[in-house]
Amino acid sequence: MIQINLSRINWLQTSSYIAIIILSILLFRNCQDNEKLQLANSNFKQELKISDLKIEKHVNRINALNDSLVILNKLKQREKVKIVTVTKEVEKKIQSVGSLTTKGIANYYQDRYKLPIVITKYGISLSDTIAKKNIVELVQKDGLVLELNHTKNILKITENQSEIKDGIVILKDSIISEKDKQIDSHFKIEKNLNKQVRSERTKKTMWQILSGAILVGAGYLLIK
Repeated sequence: MIQINLSRINWLQTSSYIAIIILSILLFRNCQDNEKLQLANSNFKQELKISDLKIEKHVNRINALNDSLVILNKLKQREKVKIVTVTKEVEKKIQSVGSLTTKGIANYYQDRYKLPIVITKYGISLSDTIAKKNIVELVQKDGLVLELNHTKNILKITENQSEIKDGIVILKDSIISEKDKQIDSHFKIEKNLNKQVRSERTKKTMWQILSGAILVGAGYLLIK
């Protein structure tokens, strides 16, 4: 059995070596931790760049959609103006029906139906009174058809505007989500930087201790 003579061990020298080894291991681990933190921060910064690109893309899309809304709003206003114009034209035509002569009535029917109209001494086959009422109804009907077409256009434009606005809301929500991710990444980067600062302080302290231990050991050896 091997016996160790403890009295012959130089405890000061041995303690110095042990301290140096322990401090060296701690410094090595500290350096590894710093490398991990730097890598993590690098990844977070890359995520921030990607997030910025996404936000820029969403903002550009929102601007384009807003431009589309402006165009659609102008189209809607044009359709509203057309409805007003049609309404005025219909009212004007209705007012002129009362002054139509028999020949004017015949011309109206002939132009509308592209059929020859026979005028008798009593007028056309319809009495002028009935014919005028009929013309009024036809004019109103024509006007309503035009108004309906413009109204359909307005409805379609409104639906497109609604879809665009929904798209803008979705994009804004995406931007908010990206901003939240950026805030989280900035927080993690700051947290890692604080860890690095503390780690550097610890490493500096350990270097000072290690240097002191080496100097003590070297001084002891020189004295001895």
